[in-house]
Formats: sequence, structure tokens, C-alpha cells
Amino acid sequence: MDDRFQRVIDDINRSTKKVKVLPSNDSIREEVRERFSLNSESLFGIVIENVGGVIIDDWIRLYG
Repeated sequence: MDDRFQRVIDDINRSTKKVKVLPSNDSIREEVRERFSLNSESLFGIVIENVGGVIIDDWIRLYG
């Protein structure tokens, strides 16, 4: 696991909210890389490349 992504996971684990991180799909990840110019160094880029979705407190749902 990438060190930057591990830091994101560590921050999520320290959250007082109930957060579930869904696994990413390799074929979708490649599609996103080809279609969009994401900065893989940014928080957004790290999350988009490594997460299939995030569910916060069972009601906020972000799917990738």
C-alpha cells in the first residue's frame, strides 16, 4: 500500500465518524487514469485511485 494512501486510511481510522472504505476495481482505476488528468499527489487523486467508495455514518455515500 502506498504510504500516502496509508496516511489517508490512518486519518479515516482516527475519525469519530463511522467510515467504511470500499475496495477499488482495477479496471475502473485504469479507466479513470486514462480519461482524467488527476494529480496522483493530491488528496483527491490518492482517494480516486485507491478507493471504490466511501460510506460515512451509513448515509453519506461516495462511489467511484
